[in-house]
Amino acid sequence: MNNNVISIKINRVFKTEKSIQQGLMFVKKLPQNLGALFCMKDEKIHKFWMKNTYVSLDVIFLDKNFKIVGFVENTNPLDLSFVYVNYPSKYVIEIKSGFIKKNNIHVGNIVKPIYIKKTKRNSNSKRHNKTKKV
Repeated sequence: MNNNVISIKINRVFKTEKSIQQGLMFVKKLPQNLGALFCMKDEKIHKFWMKNTYVSLDVIFLDKNFKIVGFVENTNPLDLSFVYVNYPSKYVIEIKSGFIKKNNIHVGNIVKPIYIKKTKRNSNSKRHNKTKKV
């Protein structure tokens, strides 16, 4: 097992049952290197699916210490098959497909989440864009 620390930028965190169930459903575009973190209530085998998910994902399963216990690469959008690994996890990261391969991620790596705040557009620039003719 490889214990290298891997930093992953997180811009969405799902903690409630409802938000975990919704996840990245209906999202049609994802930034290349920003992930969504699912904080599960219990450490156990968690199963996901791609229902209403329009982008291919890499799904990374982590234990309570953020150690990678398994992952699934290049999920099929809209697929109703379960996505899971046969090891208990406490956290799960969904990120745009190709991230695992590009970053040479392995089981046993430790993930260091870097939380990135989602920014809202400045209301002044929004107003300006509405009045500007293109």
